[in-house]
Amino acid sequence: MSRRRTGAIAIGVGAATAVVLSLVGAKTPVVIGSAAALGVAGGVVAGRKGGGKNADEYLESGKSKLEKKDFYGAIEDLNKEIEINSQDVAAYSKRANLKEKLGDHKGAIDDFTKAIEIDPNHAHPYYNRGFSKWQLGDIQGAIADYNHALAIYPLFKDVYFFRGMAKDQIGNFDGAIADYSKVIEIDPDQLYKYRDECSAYFHRGKAKHSSGNISGAIADYSKAIEIDPKNDSAYNNRGIIEDDLGQRKLDDFYYQLAIADYDKAIDINPSNADAYLNRGHTKLNQRDFDGAIADFNHALNIDPQVDNIYLKRGVAKDELGNHQGAIADYTKAIEIDPQDALAYNNRGVAKSKSNDFQGSISDCTKAIEIDSKYAFAYRNRGHSKKELGDLIGASEDWKKAAELGDQGAAELLKEERLKTGSLIDQMFQVTIGKQSSNESDGLDLSDTGDTNGKIKELTKVIELNPNYADAYSLRGVAKFQLDDYQGALEDFDYALEINPNDAETYFMRGNVKGEIGDTEGAISDYSKAIEIDPKDADAFTNRGLAKYDSKDYQGAIADYNKAIEIDPQLADAYNNRGLVKDELGDHQGAIADYNKSLDINPQLADAYNNRGLAKYDSKDYQGAIADYNKSLDINPHFALAYNNRGLAKDELGNHQGAIADYNKAIEIKPQYANAYFNRGNAKSDLGDTQGAIAVYSKSIEINPQYAAAYYNRGNAKRKLGDNQGAIADCSKAIEINPHFALAYNNRGLAKYDSKDYQGAIADYTKAIEIDPKDADAYSNRGYAKSHLGDTQGAIADYTKAIEIDPKDAPTYYNRGYAKSHLGDTQGAITDYTKAIEIDPKDSDAYSNRGYAKSHLGDTQGAIADYTKAIEIDPKDADAYSNRGLVKDEELGDHQGAIADYTKAIEINPQYSNAYYNRGNAKSELKDYQEAIADYTKAIEIDPKDAPAYYNRGNAKSELKDYQEAIADYSKAIEINPQLALAYNNRGLAKYDSKDYQGTIADYNKAIEIDPQYANAYKNRGNAKKELGVLKGACEDWKKAAELGNEDAALLVEEHCQ
Repeated sequence: MSRRRTGAIAIGVGAATAVVLSLVGAKTPVVIGSAAALGVAGGVVAGRKGGGKNADEYLESGKSKLEKKDFYGAIEDLNKEIEINSQDVAAYSKRANLKEKLGDHKGAIDDFTKAIEIDPNHAHPYYNRGFSKWQLGDIQGAIADYNHALAIYPLFKDVYFFRGMAKDQIGNFDGAIADYSKVIEIDPDQLYKYRDECSAYFHRGKAKHSSGNISGAIADYSKAIEIDPKNDSAYNNRGIIEDDLGQRKLDDFYYQLAIADYDKAIDINPSNADAYLNRGHTKLNQRDFDGAIADFNHALNIDPQVDNIYLKRGVAKDELGNHQGAIADYTKAIEIDPQDALAYNNRGVAKSKSNDFQGSISDCTKAIEIDSKYAFAYRNRGHSKKELGDLIGASEDWKKAAELGDQGAAELLKEERLKTGSLIDQMFQVTIGKQSSNESDGLDLSDTGDTNGKIKELTKVIELNPNYADAYSLRGVAKFQLDDYQGALEDFDYALEINPNDAETYFMRGNVKGEIGDTEGAISDYSKAIEIDPKDADAFTNRGLAKYDSKDYQGAIADYNKAIEIDPQLADAYNNRGLVKDELGDHQGAIADYNKSLDINPQLADAYNNRGLAKYDSKDYQGAIADYNKSLDINPHFALAYNNRGLAKDELGNHQGAIADYNKAIEIKPQYANAYFNRGNAKSDLGDTQGAIAVYSKSIEINPQYAAAYYNRGNAKRKLGDNQGAIADCSKAIEINPHFALAYNNRGLAKYDSKDYQGAIADYTKAIEIDPKDADAYSNRGYAKSHLGDTQGAIADYTKAIEIDPKDAPTYYNRGYAKSHLGDTQGAITDYTKAIEIDPKDSDAYSNRGYAKSHLGDTQGAIADYTKAIEIDPKDADAYSNRGLVKDEELGDHQGAIADYTKAIEINPQYSNAYYNRGNAKSELKDYQEAIADYTKAIEIDPKDAPAYYNRGNAKSELKDYQEAIADYSKAIEINPQLALAYNNRGLAKYDSKDYQGTIADYNKAIEIDPQYANAYKNRGNAKKELGVLKGACEDWKKAAELGNEDAALLVEEHCQ
């Protein structure tokens, strides 16, 4: 006998898993070319947030591979990181998280253990290791780790909650109740929620119900309802208890209570199929068969794939005499679950009532094949045999049912004995049989039924002969099959005390120890088996597997080599050796071993699946798909192979094909959370964000501790602009895994998008605390600081991000933008240049460097950069507009500027600044009518554009349309009452209209706004002269001359001496 390890690519696990399959969000750059009054304006590209990579070479590479879903590659990089720094707790923890996510629970445990050895004073590694042990079925080990975590941090409510669930699972309901009570004691207000709708009171109620504390369970469900009156699950579960009470006490009062609770659950959640099902069950107990059928119909409308609903509806139809309808429902239940023995039994009964006795016998026989301890199926088959005249067959079936405890069958036998005498009397001798004291006679268990039956038979044998080693050994095997590892170990220990030279028992004990994670103990037992029987190839094979689990890869290969030497046809040994080679990165060597395994056993589906994994790791996705196809040809119900094939198709960009495979995996295994998760990723890749959200939600429904699913659902919600939903999901991911740095980072992005910049900064800061090497968090925090005006703080964060990741082009870009705002234009150019070196296709970096060069007077350099930006992105309207500004303002090339503005307008017909600036260029060419048309278009797009009104007024003044000009200046002043130029130019228009008093009033206002406005003084002097107030005019001209106006100085010489 040998254990077999099957590789897997399973994305995402439960608690405490920091696995992220979405890139850090980035802000899209926007070029703004806002115009200034009386002239052209410089354009500025707004800052961007960038994705990023880790500073450390291997961690950075690993993160990049993680983003590309190359999880095995990420692990390889972490392996290298650990080789360099074997005391890096974070690296062990990250690798453990990846292994857990890939389904390698034992590997995760080893890494968490190493992290604990390095630093035993943190509760979370114990907590996470406990979860991994739980995944392996090592509930006691999980509880031990939860105990350690609580010894370090006694108020860790999550640990109490999960320890309660673990205790619940092993039947320690009192312990579970105590732990749920502790959760409530620590947090009496919030009450820790494992599911969105289920509080700690809810789970404590379930544990109390299981322990038989009915009143306590009802009290807890009632408390859960008091806290959350919309908790339909609590109403539903309280109804189940009330229904049980009705059955026990035969009191319709309790049935009425149950129905009232189910009614409430349905009012709250009309899609709660369980509540309809349970209400139908209660009505069935009340013999309200029509009412029951109505409820079962509702339940099936909600979820048509639940076999139990069809089963119960079939019972109700049968009770109403609709046997054919009942048969149809039982048949549907069997289609959904071909192993549903009860459905076969009930269909057999309905067929018997329809006088189809052969059909009845066939169905009851199928029920017995599925469950050989099904007493009623034996009794019912006996009934149909009797109807066909097969009294002997009927009596045999009733005898078996009687042995299984069916008193009704025993009564039938007694009745037949009275009728038929000795024949039935002889058949009614129900005996167990005694074991000979001669051990060599062996045990005959052929008629003992299922595994539990075998255990009972063997126990009786041991009672008769307490020194029978084989009986202990065989009972240990049976217990092992039932996952009763402790019981199996005890039996194997007894067997070896009696017979210490039994190689097979050492082998089996080694298997049990391997299952519970005692790899050293397993290796010891396999070694003892080999010592007794050096030719036991299976013992070498399984010792190799134990060494593999202990990371002794070379030792594992040596054992597999020996197993192959003993038995060159041992396919499992080649298969397992391939797994070790794949783990060591020898993908080709692994493939060679899988090939050999398949040469020996061409029907070994696991080997095809594993070879597919090795090809996947080698980036041979087509080859991997071919192997998964072969695996599925052999085993069409191999859900893991469908999942893995989907991942390979995803890598090739065939997302629709991948979704089809994930669907098939889910069809086979409806609770396959990882397949739902992967389907969500594929939908996201196809742009079906809503569909992705729905699938992530299903993954979470199956595994409410799936942090990665909450995280990715949050990212999807953020894509749709649902920032509050994104924040809620990232918060849930953080609640599950408080060390999920990227969840903090992406929650910060959602808060930023919601303009909660302080909240975003707090989240980025937390991400940095968890992972001080997270360049993205520094970069994003810098971006948020820049929006709060803390430009120096932003630059400090960008600088830190660059120290961690010197190849992060977007962060150089953002730092350049921040420096530009502080007036450090040369520093900005340096940063933009660095961004361009890293990413020569970054058109925005060229555009903003062009703006900075223009600011420093490097006109040709600015034009060259804008031209390069246009070459990279010919649809970049901002680059055309900004190049036009330089041509217009610096070179006087108005025609060239107009051509650029026109191109910008062709690309973006709503680009108001381009119309405005083109109007300015046309004004310079004295094409005032065309200029007015452009200013008018700019105003149409942006009715609050004061400079456009102002410059349109100037153009109208040039055409001597003074009243219209005055109207435009007035509109500019209405929009911007501090625009001194508009008062000045309106004064000029009034002067030209001979309205000298109005002119003086406007100049007064211009001077009030800007007391150093020389032209306003000069122009006011001119108006005063026209009114004959020469003294006042001379005072204004003298003031203008003092302020540097040469024309005013000449007027003083001419008129004021």
